[in-house]
Amino acid sequence: MRVHGRHVGGVIGKLRVVFRHLGRGFSFIVAPHDTGTTVTFNLPGRLATLLAILVVVFIAGLAFVGVTYTKLALLAFETGRLKAENRDLRLRSRKIDRLEQEIVRIEQLRREIEAWAGVASRETLVRAEAEPALMARVWPRRYTYALLGAHYALKGAGLHGMIQPAAGWVSRRFTKQADEGPGHRGIDIAASQGTPVRSALDGVVKAARWDDIYGNLIEIEHNDSLSTIYGHNEKILVKEGEYVTRGQIIGAVGNTGRSTAPHLHFEVLNNGKPDDPEAYMVFRSE
Repeated sequence: MRVHGRHVGGVIGKLRVVFRHLGRGFSFIVAPHDTGTTVTFNLPGRLATLLAILVVVFIAGLAFVGVTYTKLALLAFETGRLKAENRDLRLRSRKIDRLEQEIVRIEQLRREIEAWAGVASRETLVRAEAEPALMARVWPRRYTYALLGAHYALKGAGLHGMIQPAAGWVSRRFTKQADEGPGHRGIDIAASQGTPVRSALDGVVKAARWDDIYGNLIEIEHNDSLSTIYGHNEKILVKEGEYVTRGQIIGAVGNTGRSTAPHLHFEVLNNGKPDDPEAYMVFRSE
């Protein structure tokens, strides 16, 4: 290391001498081997200075090119690595998009299966209130209940039967239409004005509006074959499309429409035809 250092120092010393006397000019002596003759080239000071500058510029240029090339090579390598990462991220993003689409498709299929089987969950029904397209898939499915009607029959259904929708006494019972008269499509429950009216079963409010005969009318669809009607209400406390549960207060006993005294007119429609409500009720509401 010391020998090498002295050698480098000697070269630098000689170069210093050369640059110190550069302005005086230089002579280059060429002595071919085994000829005994020499050839001398004299360089004026200015030409020697220009030559020295060119040599320095050339060396500096080589150094600059080398550094620049190294930087470009490193940049190209980094660019290639980033392109590979970007390509990998795009592939992962496509996979995530496909998975999200598959989740949406499975969720939609689950809802449709629930609707076909008639076992739509409350969550599905609540979401269906804000999604008309989903409501159309959930309600109706009449052909489903045509096949599974026995499974959804409510007569003698124990705790799954209807409750009496208002506390009171039955002042008029159901009678079928006959030749001598139109009959009575439901039952009338006499009660004080404002007595709570409750949903007889879980279901979706199909209608909540004014009717010239029933006054403030509420109709609840419990499945694709069964619905109930509540007439002459003093007020309506639910809106169309709302999901209600058995025993939930939906209105109040009133005297609206064609009515002579406060009472609740209660109907059961089975496939659109009136049926005796008392055959469906298993206990009375409080």
